[in-house]
Amino acid sequence: LYTSKEDFFNIFSHPLIQGTFVDLGVGTGESCLLYGSLYPEREAIGIEFQASRLNQGREFQKKFGMKNVTLLEGDLERTSIPKGDTYF
Repeated sequence: LYTSKEDFFNIFSHPLIQGTFVDLGVGTGESCLLYGSLYPEREAIGIEFQASRLNQGREFQKKFGMKNVTLLEGDLERTSIPKGDTYF
């Protein structure tokens, strides 16, 4: 599943989307990085099974010093799902 940036902007601008955003199957981390960029006062957490997919997002996160984004490697069947306000 690839969600367009336009769709993410529409999702994130909805008034019910607040607080901590959790993306289950985050891929490269694009959703969390975008959310974290748009809302630096909020937290974004992404979980992805394939570590290689997270490398790109982690590089971006490090380059821009994004402390409000956490990208985790994990199998959703075995990983504890973090507490959040919105799940994607």
